[in-house]
Amino acid sequence: MLVGGIKSERPKLSIMTVSLNQGRFLRQMIESVLSQTYVNYEHIVVDGGSTDNTIEILKDYPHIKWISEKDNSAAEAFIKIRSMVKGEYVIQCCTSDGFLNKDWFRTCVEILDADKEISMVWGLPQYMREDGNLEKISSPEYFSDLPPQKKDFLGFWLATGHVMYEGNQCTRRDVYIKCYPAGFKFARFKDNIHFDFAYNFMTSGYLPYLVPVIANFGRIHTDAQGQSPVLAPLALAAYKKYITEIIKYKNKLFGQKIKHCFRDGNSQIISELSKGELGVCKERFYKTKIKVILYRNLHDLSRFILRKCHLFKLRKWLETW
Repeated sequence: MLVGGIKSERPKLSIMTVSLNQGRFLRQMIESVLSQTYVNYEHIVVDGGSTDNTIEILKDYPHIKWISEKDNSAAEAFIKIRSMVKGEYVIQCCTSDGFLNKDWFRTCVEILDADKEISMVWGLPQYMREDGNLEKISSPEYFSDLPPQKKDFLGFWLATGHVMYEGNQCTRRDVYIKCYPAGFKFARFKDNIHFDFAYNFMTSGYLPYLVPVIANFGRIHTDAQGQSPVLAPLALAAYKKYITEIIKYKNKLFGQKIKHCFRDGNSQIISELSKGELGVCKERFYKTKIKVILYRNLHDLSRFILRKCHLFKLRKWLETW
């Protein structure tokens, strides 16, 4: 096992990165972290035994604490790294991703310091192609139509299954450790244990807070789980199971077979979802479902119209050619 880096004495924030043979992206990711205006952080990299130039690049950055040893998956690496962090708050960043908003760390720390009820701050990501060109922004509608915050997010989550974009989440470390699987055998969604974190976070009653800014970029590349011909079907299956589990939880909650308690950042119960609040939660759930269906149909209609317009222009051009 190779070990490198230096330790920050009392970091407020821990940046967690797992890597395997993605040295071509590594330097840009590290530089995006170094570009942050907030500096009281530690950066930890758990590498799965890369055989490319990853180790050489890591040696160029003495502030990074890193280890390199073989593991079985990125999930195993994330489970390993959770025991290494020392910060009060944690952010995970994949090797191929990075940060676009230079004030993101500072924004997250200030919000979590100011409001002890909030356990996670999250923002919006933008896709980046393998060549570095930026593409579409995820959920751009949130700029003008902000989803519910804190306790009110529950009904929205039950309707959408939103994972709160793990590439920029800033979470209280103790909450992260409680919600992230302690081992692969404990994972409910073994092909994507980030779903475990989102499910455990929300069903445990912790409160998220969205800052509607473009916080990070998520790179599209052939090694990524969503694009790999081998891993993509497994990720899709995990997502379907994730949605199925949310539906089960929703049915139990709405049927008053279980109680839902909200917790603060110290995992202390703030309140129990009352019957009146449950009614509001149901209303928010159905309104969100209707909005999602309308948005999806409108999107499909707009694509259909654009396609028809394009075909019409093409036909007119052929007629005059």
